[in-house]
Amino acid sequence: ALQAGKSVTREVCLVNRSRAQISNCYITLLPSENSITRDILTIQPTSPISLKARGGTTTVSVKFTPRSRLAPFVEQIFLKYGDLDVPMFAVRGCCQGYDITLDSDTLPFGAVGKDCSLTRKLILSNRGDIGGSFSWNLSQLRDTPFRVLPTNGYIAPGQDITIEFIFQPRTIRHDIRCDKLECRLEGTQSVYVTLSGSCVEVAPARETIIISTAVRTKELSKPIVLKNNTNTLWTLTPIISGEYFSGSETVIIEPNSTKNYELTYLPLTEGKHNGTLFFPLPDGNGLLYNVIGNAEPPRASGKFIREVPCKTPYVELLPIENWLKKPQRFRVTHETIKQDRPEVATTIKYLEFIDVAPKSKRDFKLQFYSYKECIQQIKIIFKNEQTQEYIWYDITFKSTVDKRNAPTIANIELTTHVRQQTSHDIILENPLPHKVTFQGQCSHPDILLPPEQVSIPANSQGSFNFTYMPLKAGKIETRLEINSAELGLYTYMLTLNALPARPERTLYFKAPLGNLQVLTAKFTSYARTKTDYVCKIDHPDFIVDRTVTAAPSSSPSTMEVSVDVTYEPSQLGDVRATLTISSPSTSDYIFPLVGLGELPKPQGPFTIKAGSNTTITFKNIFAQALTYTFNVDNPLFHVTKSQELIQARKSHRIVVSFDGSDTINKADIMAKLIVSCPKTTGATNTSSSSVQWIYYLKGITP
Repeated sequence: ALQAGKSVTREVCLVNRSRAQISNCYITLLPSENSITRDILTIQPTSPISLKARGGTTTVSVKFTPRSRLAPFVEQIFLKYGDLDVPMFAVRGCCQGYDITLDSDTLPFGAVGKDCSLTRKLILSNRGDIGGSFSWNLSQLRDTPFRVLPTNGYIAPGQDITIEFIFQPRTIRHDIRCDKLECRLEGTQSVYVTLSGSCVEVAPARETIIISTAVRTKELSKPIVLKNNTNTLWTLTPIISGEYFSGSETVIIEPNSTKNYELTYLPLTEGKHNGTLFFPLPDGNGLLYNVIGNAEPPRASGKFIREVPCKTPYVELLPIENWLKKPQRFRVTHETIKQDRPEVATTIKYLEFIDVAPKSKRDFKLQFYSYKECIQQIKIIFKNEQTQEYIWYDITFKSTVDKRNAPTIANIELTTHVRQQTSHDIILENPLPHKVTFQGQCSHPDILLPPEQVSIPANSQGSFNFTYMPLKAGKIETRLEINSAELGLYTYMLTLNALPARPERTLYFKAPLGNLQVLTAKFTSYARTKTDYVCKIDHPDFIVDRTVTAAPSSSPSTMEVSVDVTYEPSQLGDVRATLTISSPSTSDYIFPLVGLGELPKPQGPFTIKAGSNTTITFKNIFAQALTYTFNVDNPLFHVTKSQELIQARKSHRIVVSFDGSDTINKADIMAKLIVSCPKTTGATNTSSSSVQWIYYLKGITP
């Protein structure tokens, strides 16, 4: 594409590849009806040409010189040889240019009353390929009652721009005109329009029309009665002056009839606005009305009540409308109209500014939060600080509390083992300018709360610490309520997970066969009432009382309970058992027990006087009846029976007598009583079959 006034040349090489020479040929355009392209395309050479056989060449140049805008075209270039036209190549091109016009070159305004104004519009269109700037020759309008808007600008390709012409005569004249008002265009010729009109005397105003309404609220005037007493149809064009007043552009009144006309008042600014309404009549007269508009403060864009649960963030979307044809920025403020409980703290948050595009709407987020029940009515204002115009909403927030379905601030999950404590801190915020106190409450006995109120200084944060110490394993849910006289109720959902209790300290026993050892198992009772604990051991070598009673516990770790455990081994080596202490109100206490059974230790000596006897108590420690043998290694000592069947875990009295010493010096005689069982059961190793109990004897001869 080429612009007008410029030129471009293209060259093409023609080659003769035939075996014959070509001579007396011409390069020409295809004859066509398009004379425009023939005038702007120049082909060289214009004289006859000759091409030698087998490779003869010549160069053809085509020069394109457009003088105005030209649509895309295609032209064929031919080689003329005698009567024969042979197509050689095609030329394609176009020319970009301006095509800017007005939709009319005349604009009559007709009769306009003195000091009245009338606006007419024309469309400036660009149908060309190139945009350009435009400007009106304002010097032609200097002494005329005509004005033009805009006075200059830029029009892009394909764009239409509305040009407004205002006619506002100040002097009575029948012919007022501006001939060929020039609109200068960049890169092309100017366009012109002739403006004409007349100025007539306006009769004194018949009456004054007063319209009152809130700013940005449309209001209609009382009907204005127009009467046509003639036999011809009237088509009236009302002339309305004054900002914010409007009405129908034409009024058609049938012959000998009347019609009502209503004036619309839509003020965009507060205050008083003046204007006129003029009806030019076909008979040369006119009807003039003075118009006064009173724009009162704006009405609320919305007035509503919202019920909002306490301790729950709430967002209200407010539609903000820009009534102007240009962007507006509003500064946002609010004021409290009334509040039934001024001591209740509420929070109202929003952005300080909001920008709204021309003639559009945008939602504005208003955040409300209340700590306690109250009713608060607020006025939120959106003000254009440049024009001082504003819109506002009247909103009443009614904060409510449903104690049965109170909103949960947070869910807290705590996990620990039975009788093990875990603590948690809740961060509480005090937005008030003075100190506030919080008191906790929870119905579950495993939750331990601070004994005193928690105080938080003004405009700061603090922590509320509580402890979870379960007495039984399992998973439950409960509520924790933290209440403040100033800030209301905070509800938290607690998920409590109590894992089985860890084992208590292991008790280690060590005793020889036939002997016993007693150790004390101590545990802390957290039962809040008098409780009987049931004690069980899963091994017969350990003995414990069936029950033990604990007094009620007033606070954690204050009531220690002791249980005596007896270990009486029935076999050699290690044995393991478990002591379980349980009650209906708490989880079990588990004590691991480890016992070590050793070989019996010799006992004695038992002193026996000559001719007398003594009794030695021996117990069958095994879980079944066994036959035991009794042997003395000195013939001066005797046992009543050499063997005896002893029932399981029963004692037997062995009677040992001493005959006396037959020596001259009557020295003390020493001996051993050996108790054995040929078949020992319950043994843990092979050596148990030879277990013996040895009792030393001492015989005294007086």
